[in-house]
Amino acid sequence: MISCRHKDTLVYVPQIEPCIILLQPTEQTGEIIIKGNSTPDQSVLNSRTELSGQELDRTRGATLGEALKTIPGVYALQTGPSIFKPVIHGMHSNRILILNNGVRQEGQQWGSEH
Repeated sequence: MISCRHKDTLVYVPQIEPCIILLQPTEQTGEIIIKGNSTPDQSVLNSRTELSGQELDRTRGATLGEALKTIPGVYALQTGPSIFKPVIHGMHSNRILILNNGVRQEGQQWGSEH
């Protein structure tokens, strides 16, 4: 923590540009060194979630969006009863990759109503 002596002074400021001088600190702590190692959790970086056939059967009759919302980190932007845009950890549209039987689904870029 750095502090300075307190001193009240009445200053007359002429119409020219003022000059402000700060007093030197009276107390100053020594150098603080923070050390640490950050090792990313590989299980988080490479996470992958799949819905099994049994899990999809439990959501039978629901929309795909409702089924996907059961996955942690996934929610849906819905603008109608069947209009669903998946949002995965805050990313959506062309920021996420959707595969259908191993084929990229890149032909459709979503607008707010798709």
